[in-house]
Amino acid sequence: MRIVRIRKKQVYCKQKERKKLLQYKLVCIFTILAALCFMPSSKADAAAALSLYNYQTKQNIEYTGQQVVYTYNGKTIAAKTPGIIIDGSSMASFKDVFVNSPIKMKHNFNEKTGKLTLTSGSTVMEMTLGSKTVLLNGKKVTAPLAPVRVKYKAQKTSKVLVPARFVAEAFGYSYQWNSSTSTASITGGLKLNYGGKDVNYTGTQGKVTFDGTHITLNTIPVMVVDDTALLPAYRVFSKSPMKVSYSYNMDTGEIILKKGDIKIQLTVGSKMAYVNGKAKIMDTAPIFVKNLQSKETCALVPGNFVATNLGFSYTWNNSMKTSQITTKKITNENNGTNNGGNNNGNTGETGQTKLPDTTLFQWGLLTELLESYTIASNTVNTAEISQDVISTAFIESVTLTQILGNSSQKEVYTIKANSPISKTTITEEGNILKLLINNAYINTAAYNLSGILAGEFSGVYHAIENNSELSFKLSSTDIKYAIDLSEDKYTMTVTLYPNYVNTIAAGRKNGEEFVAITAMEDISVTLTESGNYLMLQLPFTVNGVGNNNTESSSLEGVKAVSVTGINDYTTNITIEKSEAYTYRVDRNKNTYTVFLTKSFDSGNSGETETNTENALQFKLPEGVTFSDITTEDRYRYYQNKIAILLPGDQTQFYDENPVTVSAGVVQDVTVSYVGNQTEIVIVTSKLQGFKLSETNNGVSVKLGDPRDIYQNIVLLDPGHGGNAAGATRTLKGVKIMEKDLNQQILYNLAKEYFNAPDSPVKVYYTRYGDEVRYSNTTTENYDRAAQAKRIGADLYVSLHMNSNTKTSPVGTEVYYNSKNNKANGSGLTSKRLGEMLQTALVQNLGTVNRGVKDKSLIVTRENSVPAVLIELGFMSNPQELALLNDPVFQEKAAKTIYDTICQVFEEYPTGR
Repeated sequence: MRIVRIRKKQVYCKQKERKKLLQYKLVCIFTILAALCFMPSSKADAAAALSLYNYQTKQNIEYTGQQVVYTYNGKTIAAKTPGIIIDGSSMASFKDVFVNSPIKMKHNFNEKTGKLTLTSGSTVMEMTLGSKTVLLNGKKVTAPLAPVRVKYKAQKTSKVLVPARFVAEAFGYSYQWNSSTSTASITGGLKLNYGGKDVNYTGTQGKVTFDGTHITLNTIPVMVVDDTALLPAYRVFSKSPMKVSYSYNMDTGEIILKKGDIKIQLTVGSKMAYVNGKAKIMDTAPIFVKNLQSKETCALVPGNFVATNLGFSYTWNNSMKTSQITTKKITNENNGTNNGGNNNGNTGETGQTKLPDTTLFQWGLLTELLESYTIASNTVNTAEISQDVISTAFIESVTLTQILGNSSQKEVYTIKANSPISKTTITEEGNILKLLINNAYINTAAYNLSGILAGEFSGVYHAIENNSELSFKLSSTDIKYAIDLSEDKYTMTVTLYPNYVNTIAAGRKNGEEFVAITAMEDISVTLTESGNYLMLQLPFTVNGVGNNNTESSSLEGVKAVSVTGINDYTTNITIEKSEAYTYRVDRNKNTYTVFLTKSFDSGNSGETETNTENALQFKLPEGVTFSDITTEDRYRYYQNKIAILLPGDQTQFYDENPVTVSAGVVQDVTVSYVGNQTEIVIVTSKLQGFKLSETNNGVSVKLGDPRDIYQNIVLLDPGHGGNAAGATRTLKGVKIMEKDLNQQILYNLAKEYFNAPDSPVKVYYTRYGDEVRYSNTTTENYDRAAQAKRIGADLYVSLHMNSNTKTSPVGTEVYYNSKNNKANGSGLTSKRLGEMLQTALVQNLGTVNRGVKDKSLIVTRENSVPAVLIELGFMSNPQELALLNDPVFQEKAAKTIYDTICQVFEEYPTGR
């Protein structure tokens, strides 16, 4: 027994030693595997295959493609699992790349519904497993791929993968893909807090010079907010050679800047400013900013407004993103202060114009109205008065106790009860202001209160709920109101405040002359014409600038402007314009601007052209939102049409509310009901780019030269067409023509990507169907090459299918021509464009790489922009013909062409 025990002990010790050795070996193996897992591979093909399981399709997958490593601001993002490539798009674990990384997005994932919500700053993205439809800040956009949940079998972990580029760019990050290292580089903006929110600021990060010398800024640069350059007040004006006295009150948000006898008072979050005690309205309010990384804080102020009012001159240099301040003061012809700026006005991003921007005059708020205006503007519409009482109050009377007048600038209605008034909820329904009072009784009645801001009144008692509903019919939906309860709770007052005109300015901006009217709230304007006079009436709006007029003007289009208050609550403004000028109107919340543009003969057809910033305006029917609108560019080389599409039959609505046109380039507008949707079709005299903007009253349409509207433009050429079928072969008894394959891939499929709402590239086509413009093929090709210059394209890509007398040749090749290989302004050549397309197509489609070749083809040789011709595959090879005719292959080819063109513009930006 003793011997047995000893032997057992010896065996146990040996087993223990072997176990330790095995554990050591396993630790080494896992350490190596972990290192390999995190190591970015420079050769994607060398990476081991990934065993995956797709929860949506319930399929096992052996993934042998590139394994993606992600970096943020140059540092590798640690992840246990790599990203993968699906249909040319990098798919990343949202949690590893966007949540647990330094990007630090917030998230919520519902396991049952598959709904994923990502939040960063004010941006919210909602995605659902298996769906390409994404809600981005409440608006529908289309992702290139749907989120998918997969299991990495070797790592024994499940991940929800999302299209990395799409997510990154939606949140304002930059995204670069390096195919050679399988690395996706994400770079972010400044992590700031302002306006009560954490913001990933990716906008302009500008600089400041004073008399030509750069002013040192710390970690908070010049920011552009609402087209206004905001400057760090202390560093720019006080710490610089300007030596302006500066103070900031953290409790009140008040900023005071003093130089000599000039004192400027501003408040964070308020557009109201005081210059030597006189009230002025700024375009943009100051903000208080904190850099969340450096912890620096500072107040930013509108640079143009502050600089010019301190006696300096101010210019925004858009190309250098620099606020240029100089000691020499530039004044206008009327010796007034140039509050609009001398080059680019008070905007942060507008470019240079032929004539300098100027402000002819600016009438501000009267000093005697300052107190009443401040009270009204600071009033927040009351939503509830919580004072529940048990006893039922009888509402004895509702009367008008103070009517709107010159001495009061407000209207007061008094509600009296015989006992304390209970909890009251206030709501608005159109122009009806409703008060629902708990435990209250009122005799059901309706009568006129004879007020100016409120007229009809009705009171209704609801017996079951034991509450009373008091309704005031307001004269305007923009009237502010305050509800107050007396100390004894027996009396409630409803105070109504009118709107105010607080600024009227006239001048020149971006080549147009303007008269801009700014009010406290949204403006309601009735405009009528009489000869060269434009008469604007603003009801229920106090004339806050006083009666003014200018009888002569240094401008050409604006001859004179006058403003009068015909009573205490209506303002009239009259603009006399030159006969040679046409006008358009722009509404932007509380600003109403009349722009005047000189008419001219186009020299071709004799039509009158006007500026097309807001070429058309139309209202939206009830139930239709801006996000419901879709558009189609129906441009053809022989017709210029734009279609705006709304759901349902809205023709009667537009009969009653016609589309407003204010541009001579618009020849015709028709509204019709086609295919369960309403089409607003715009016909223009020449090719126009377009952009829709949501306004308070509906939608505004901007028209213009495509290069002025779009940042990136490509002309795609589906080769052949009409009687020129190209190569023709038979597949399983079916005749296959090259022209149809080209059309299917480059037009039918690719246009869905190029025309998506989030596409950064505007696409035009040399043909849209089986049509050709010329029967002679040579003439047709010369015309297609010339179209690039006509539409203002940046790139030209033609798609063809190859063929040979032999069946053995296979593969993809791209042609360019050395006679058209000069680098464009971005440094892009035709050869480089061909190389990028060739690499992507071969890599994503798995075709044989036949290279990029120099060949003299009309469409590439005679072009005015970088141009290439793709020969995607050989129709003469039976296997490759089947591939070219395969819908999955065609979709992948279309997506690859789209993604590559987007990548081209990223690496070689147009600079527009």
